[in-house]
Order: sequence, then structure tokens, then C-alpha cells
Amino acid sequence: MKKIKQTISLIIAVTLIMVACPDVTSAADLEIRKNLSVVVDGVSKGSIMALDLNYDNNVYISLRGLAYTLRETNSAFTPFVKESGIEISTGLDYYEDPHTWDAEELSERSKLKLARNDISVNGVERRYYSLLGSLGESGMDAFMSPVHIAMILNTDIEINNGEIVVNTGEPFSVSDADLENSGYLQGVNSLVIGDGTTGEVYFNFDEDEVLPIASTTKLMTYLVMMDAVSDGKISLNDTVILSSEAQRLSEGIDGVIAMTAGTEVPLKDLINGMLLASSNECALAIAEHIAGSESAFVDMMNEKADELGLIDAKFYNCNGLPVYENQLLPAKMQNRMSAKEMFTLTSEILNKYPQITDITSVKIMSLPVFERDIKNTNAILYNLDEVKGLKTGTTNKSGACLVSCAQVEKGGEIHNLVSVLLGAEGEYDRSTVSEIAMRYAINKINGTVVETEESYNSVPKNPELVVQKLIRNAMK
Repeated sequence: MKKIKQTISLIIAVTLIMVACPDVTSAADLEIRKNLSVVVDGVSKGSIMALDLNYDNNVYISLRGLAYTLRETNSAFTPFVKESGIEISTGLDYYEDPHTWDAEELSERSKLKLARNDISVNGVERRYYSLLGSLGESGMDAFMSPVHIAMILNTDIEINNGEIVVNTGEPFSVSDADLENSGYLQGVNSLVIGDGTTGEVYFNFDEDEVLPIASTTKLMTYLVMMDAVSDGKISLNDTVILSSEAQRLSEGIDGVIAMTAGTEVPLKDLINGMLLASSNECALAIAEHIAGSESAFVDMMNEKADELGLIDAKFYNCNGLPVYENQLLPAKMQNRMSAKEMFTLTSEILNKYPQITDITSVKIMSLPVFERDIKNTNAILYNLDEVKGLKTGTTNKSGACLVSCAQVEKGGEIHNLVSVLLGAEGEYDRSTVSEIAMRYAINKINGTVVETEESYNSVPKNPELVVQKLIRNAMK
């Protein structure tokens, strides 16, 4: 039984956002308007507009309204909202009196689109979600999740009993108790947070559950490839001749980069395409170059898993796509491992081949041989300067996965902090929970996480449940 906090924190308030969030490009089915009162540093600042999107308490608040209430504080900011996106300047007071819903407007319903609209903070691109809407003569406004605003402003924001409570003297943070409550973790299948440099695990949630890992598979592909380089079997300066199989894969539904059989491509371009654009055909071309065939390379992947002690890991291909068996009732298999094992694999790569972050930290890269630019698929790379990668992955079965790395100096040494998230319900959940996890890890290594004592009644009254809990804890 998880700890139950007396006061609902911001993280728990955003639970329904993550669990119930619609497809980010579709119009909302229901938009419930309301005005929420705002308390800043213990002082009431009136009310601002808010929306419950699709579900009660799935709240998004007016950016302009919040900016007005935070004027002349440490968290002051000025938003400029237009149809093309949002520009935020921190440290600037905003004095434009905000609009609030009147009685007639509160009874109305309209449909806005939740999307990753263009957002810049002090001129730097950030990747968060928002709803943009026109307020008539009052102009455009944006509605955003309180947790996203809190992370942008690095300010403590909570929702307590229907009030927005802002403590401008406190930075955004996640405590151990917040993670123990883990209501928002119901939107993901597994999560592990820790220090990949030392191997210390800070937090885990269903870490032993064996799950499909989608394109995060490509981290193992990278490790096996770099071992081949280290053993002198291949060189990073090699040129690879693309096969007909690579061309066929690129022309299918899972193709990312168009390929033509017989084309000579630098191995480095294939590595960049695999890690940044998550190109399945690039992974296949690399596997064939090293082992002669994908099946032979997959054997090498499984051997490496055994060598690392990843007893639950199983690989069927080099890229993470579903694999069908040739039979009347097709078996749809996918590469799999636990989040704990993925943490081990990621730590091995970062400690053995740290240069991987030279690639995964790049936001956009040109591939002249393919006559195109590729973009990094990791959203939180844009939101935290410490983040240096690593790999996203998505299939229908796996959900949205993300393995993240942040680099932080401690005691004169660079530590690679790792977050492994498997099975988020969508890209919104994946990026939000992963950023929360990475911020927690950064605060943890810096010693700024609030480690609460056992102050809640977490013992079940049912004797059978007590025994079950003791067994679970002993197994952990």
C-alpha cells in the first residue's frame, strides 16, 4: 500500500492528466470551464481561467492569468501567445489584466486542441503541451498543465482543494514521498531512476516486469557494434553497401530513411540515423555489415545479454519492430527485457562507450548521403540542459518508451544519471514522467531531494495483506 499524503501535491494533481490525456493532436471531447483562485506566497491573488479537459480535475490553467498573479515576484514572467505558438520571457512583470469566465461563458463548451505547440523560453526552444484559444477582443491565451508551468519556471506550484498555490521562494522539486505515492506512475508500466556511473538505483517502480522495449533495442545494437569496433572487426570509418533487405524495410510502413540497394553509405551516417531518427533500416544495415545477416547479429545481441546477466532479455531483431512467425496463426513477438535490465545495459554503454552522448545530445543533424536532415526524437533533451540522450521507442504493444541520460558533476567527476521508462500510454506521458524522473535524479545526486520520514499509516489492516506486503518487501 502506497503512502497517502494529507495534501494533494502537484504531482498527484496531474495524475489524471497523464492517465486520461487524449491523443495530443485530436480535439477535446469535453472542455469544462472554471475559474480557480490563486494564492501566491500565502496571499490571495484573485481568480484565473482554467479548463478540465475531458475529465474532472484534468486541469489546464491560463498562462496569461498566472503571469498576472505572479507579477512582482521571483517567478514573474511575461507570455506572448499567438496562433503559431508561445513565447515566454522570465523575470519580466506582466500587467495585462487577465480575462476570467463570466457566468455565460462558464456554461459554454468549445473544442481546443492539445498539442505540442511551439514554445520558447527566453528565446530557447522547449517542448511542452498546450491548448491555444482565442478570447475574442482579449486576444489569444494558452492553457497549460500546472506541472509543465512549474518545470518551466522552476517554481513550486500545487493544487490544493481547488486552489492554485504558488510558493515563489521554492524551486520545482519531487520528493521521495511524491514518487512513493506514484499515482501518476499508473500511466506507465515500469520506471527505474539511478546513477549509471555508480550503479546506485534511486527509485524503481515494477522494475522486474519483463516488457517489450521497441526501438530502445537500438541501444543493444549500438553496444554490440561498438564491441565489434573495439575488437577490430570493423572500423567507424567503414563504408557500408546497402542491401535489398534494407531497401525493402525503408519502403515499408516502418521505414524512416529512404534507401537504395547498392548505395555506399558511411557507417557513421548509419549510426547517426539509427540513434537520432530511430531508423530501423539503418540498424539493419549496421547488423548486416557486422555479422553478414540480421539473424547472426541477433545471436550476438542475445550472447551479449547473457554476458551482462540480463536473464530476462530476449532479442528477435536489431531494431525493435514486431516479428511475425510464418504459421497459420501468426505469433507476434517483440524484443523484451525489464526496466532494471535496461538500466544495467544503459549503464554499461555509458561507462564503456560514453561517446554515444556526442550523438544523442544533438537536436538536428544533416545526412548528406541521404540528402536529408534528421531530428532527435527525445523531447526532454530540449527542456533540461543536463540531458544528453538517449533513446525513444514506440510500438502498439510496448507503448511509449524512453531511456534518458543526464550528466551532472559531483566531486569533480561526471555522473551519468539514467531514467528508464517503459510502457507509457503516449508521448505526453513519456516525456512528462521522464522529465520529472530526470529532475528527481538531478536533485537526488545534488542532495536537494526532500526525503520524508515514515509519517503515514501504510500498514494494511487485513492480516493477509500484511503478510503479502512483507513478502514483497523481502523479495525486493
